[in-house]
Amino acid sequence: MAEATKRLGAVTVGLNIDTTLYLVPASTKSVLSCINACNMSASGVSIRIAHVDGRINEVSAEDYIAYDELVPARTNIAYQMGICMEAADTILVRGDGSGVSFAFQAWGSEVT
Repeated sequence: MAEATKRLGAVTVGLNIDTTLYLVPASTKSVLSCINACNMSASGVSIRIAHVDGRINEVSAEDYIAYDELVPARTNIAYQMGICMEAADTILVRGDGSGVSFAFQAWGSEVT
């Protein structure tokens, strides 16, 4: 088995749109260590982060890691965790600010 520790994904989100931050590749397991939510705008933004099981493939209430959590203007929040993920599992992110510059990044390990 080969293990690679790296940035797993980065994305800038649109207004109230669930966006894939990271999708575990086929024949791979991952441990997501950190998700960073960075608000680069002059106003606060509410965010959502969900871990969606690849077998179910749709977001449910129990999937949320963060739900409508406020990230103040020009601030970032780092979520330190150890989410064990299987092939096809997804991390979805969303922000509610209109005209804001908002990004998510994820770091962790992939084992193939």
